[in-house]
Amino acid sequence: MAADFTPNRKFNRFMIIIILCFVTMLVGASLFVGIYLSTSKCAESPELVINERSGMFRYKSRAAWGARPRTEPKTFFSAPAKYVIIIHTAGLDCVDMVDCCRSVVETQNIHMDKNGWPDIGYNFMIGSYGVVYEGVGWGVMGIHSRGWNNNTIGIALIGDFRMRLPDWKALQALQEILYYGVNNGYLMQNYTMYGHCQVVPFLSPGRTLFNELMSENWPHWKYRNVPPDAKLQGKRTDYCFDKKPQIIKSCISPGRI
Repeated sequence: MAADFTPNRKFNRFMIIIILCFVTMLVGASLFVGIYLSTSKCAESPELVINERSGMFRYKSRAAWGARPRTEPKTFFSAPAKYVIIIHTAGLDCVDMVDCCRSVVETQNIHMDKNGWPDIGYNFMIGSYGVVYEGVGWGVMGIHSRGWNNNTIGIALIGDFRMRLPDWKALQALQEILYYGVNNGYLMQNYTMYGHCQVVPFLSPGRTLFNELMSENWPHWKYRNVPPDAKLQGKRTDYCFDKKPQIIKSCISPGRI
């Protein structure tokens, strides 16, 4: 059968090509604008939050780092939170403040586009230069530790801490945001801190950071007895729960919390 080259068929093909080109340009422009806005936001200086009777920390709100809007309403829990879960991002790392901010943007994109979550999964993130980034924030359920998201603040430090510690600026910022949470009623005075691997079957927060959490610098860290069958799940390792470890001396100056 001979091909149909009538004017109408040619016109339809031409219009399809035009529409496809327009859609491609529109998607490309949207991506460019999104990247430009997040990059320009990341280049802006963080605000300084001063803790009453304490130190201070640098902070970027969702608006300040260019967060995408949630796709579902927030689920709140009654403050103050009882638990703090310390996490590392593992694959994502950063070398300066702008790069750390971009890692936060990338984390939200992965959580929403790849995982299908309504927002970034963490309550807060902390970069290597000691800037605290608002995730879902205080009093909002995150998606970081299945079965433990309610009444819990999940804080992710950007980087892989199996073999090394976070920068001291990041650890100091972690101290300050926790002190801020207690001082402002977002965290219980006697809250309990766990490493990520103590509540879910992951390697996070990494052996080196986990050892730091057991030090004198973090008095809210607690040992958690895990049932024997849980030890066989996922990528957990014995440093998380085999036996209560001896509290080790921290390599950074003692905190106040």
